Amino acid sequence: MLTRLDVRHEETAKSVERAFVVCRDHEARVREIEVEMPTLKLVRRWALSGMATFAGAFCMAIIALVLK
Repeated sequence: MLTRLDVRHEETAKSVERAFVVCRDHEARVREIEVEMPTLKLVRRWALSGMATFAGAFCMAIIALVLK
């Protein structure tokens, strides 16, 4: 009985390890796809442009207050 449980445990452990390897492989592929998505690139560009515009306007406002 104990030997059967031990064998099943080993099989389960091997299966779990294979599943983790497959998950890591899928995760890497999904990350590559996400990086190459045109919509994601476009939104990222808009967000960075918006933050840069806001930072520039904020700096200009501070400079205007200092020079008064």
